[in-house]
Amino acid sequence: MRKILYTTAHALQETDVGYDLGRSTSNNLCFDEVLDDALVAELRKASVGYGTTSGSDLLRAAIAENVGLHPDQVLTTNGAIGALHLAIFCLCDQGDEVVTVTPGFPATFDLIQALGAVMNPLALHFDGGYRVHVEGLAPMLSERTKLVLLISPHNPSGVTTSPEVMTSILETMGTRSPGAYLLLDETFRDATYGTHPAEPSAATLSERVLTVSSLSKAHGAPGLRLGWITCSEPELLAHLAVGKGKTAISCSILDERLGARILADADEILRDRNARLGVALAAVEAWVAKNAELVEWVRPDAGGMCCVRLKSSAYDDVGVEGFYRLAAKRQINLASGDRFLDERRVFRLGFGALPIATFERALDALEDTCRSALNGEIESR
Repeated sequence: MRKILYTTAHALQETDVGYDLGRSTSNNLCFDEVLDDALVAELRKASVGYGTTSGSDLLRAAIAENVGLHPDQVLTTNGAIGALHLAIFCLCDQGDEVVTVTPGFPATFDLIQALGAVMNPLALHFDGGYRVHVEGLAPMLSERTKLVLLISPHNPSGVTTSPEVMTSILETMGTRSPGAYLLLDETFRDATYGTHPAEPSAATLSERVLTVSSLSKAHGAPGLRLGWITCSEPELLAHLAVGKGKTAISCSILDERLGARILADADEILRDRNARLGVALAAVEAWVAKNAELVEWVRPDAGGMCCVRLKSSAYDDVGVEGFYRLAAKRQINLASGDRFLDERRVFRLGFGALPIATFERALDALEDTCRSALNGEIESR
């Protein structure tokens, strides 16, 4: 029996205790923000049968409009994780190489290993702003590469990869890995700050590009477990559809109908959420500046999270471990860098999930924890 032990990511746990600063989601929608009398009446009359393998026409049309493709170039999946699984499952045989980046989404690393592919990681670094550079990626590409898997905006840092860099990557892949596809995880793309517009999807860059996204992060609907994959190459899309049919059959028809409603109201939903993200980001920026002798950060381009690092001038390795112990004792949940294959003294700070007033109190508690750990007050408080 295959065991998935590659990363140190943990299962989701429901808790209202303390301050959860480890999450990458925005605040969750409530059903009363999605359901109205007309939709409830429609659902009452609907058959609880299988959906289609491709996904509902209504939902795929909404997704296609957002990314600039035709609805027939969209396949719905059980969350973005389902889309990632499908792409690796359908494109990679045993021993094929997947070039990806670390740090990254831990479940992706587990999927690559579990499906028998070889992970070829490009290490991104805090000091380099977690930016992907073609010069670093190019030597990792070969004829054995079947998939180049990038995250933009990047998880855990929120840093984006520009269209110009992606175009250069595609050109380099054409020379070094002509059989490979570029897979962009765009799950955080719509989670912008204030009135700043979202970057265009990479879905239209090339037939060699696949994109993945979901309603879990920017739209606040992770419980629907609804995602999608885009593909503008008809033969490959048909292959992906067969793969989905063999493994998942279809998505939930209820999830798809609710998802279509959320995307129909996306302008309003995202306006409110992104305004809140802008306020929270400003709070983080002020907090980092106030504690500049203790911490530093990489400012994100999008998404409800960023990477913060405990400065080596303030904390040695013992101090870093003391900080995490004290945070846990005070019920402050943090996502430490080693969960993402990053350095331990880095942690992902989620600023999208908590209400603003609660988040500001959480930052105060985090500051006190940083200073207490610095002063060696680990066991006494």
